Amino acid sequence: MQSQYHLTFSGQKELTYCLLHPEYATAMPDQPHTLSLENGTCLIDEHMFDEGALIFDDGQIIKAGIALPDGTPYVEISCEGFPNFGIWSAIGAPFVCLEPWLGRCDNTGYNEELSKKPNINTLKPTEIFDKSYVISVK
Repeated sequence: MQSQYHLTFSGQKELTYCLLHPEYATAMPDQPHTLSLENGTCLIDEHMFDEGALIFDDGQIIKAGIALPDGTPYVEISCEGFPNFGIWSAIGAPFVCLEPWLGRCDNTGYNEELSKKPNINTLKPTEIFDKSYVISVK
């Protein structure tokens, strides 16, 4: 059961996240939420993902993980330099997804050119973009 496990964040006291608009599946950063942490962790609440993914912007997360009910680390992802991070689960599913993102869906009401979208990556011919993250299973 998910609600016995913990989300872990290296050295964080709280994080700010936004949710997706239920009808349009666009991000709503103008309606921020706070995830309070105790010693860098929080219990996964059974209703934590009822409204969909928790979207963390502004490079807040450089390391996140899931710990067993007794607090023992289970899996951890290190992802320095990723501007966005998503944490989600399907309702009733036996898993939680930790996803570093190099961009994300549009904000609700966004109607600019794709090239002006925050965190959009562009390359000129022959340029190379290389980014990686590390997943550790304990």
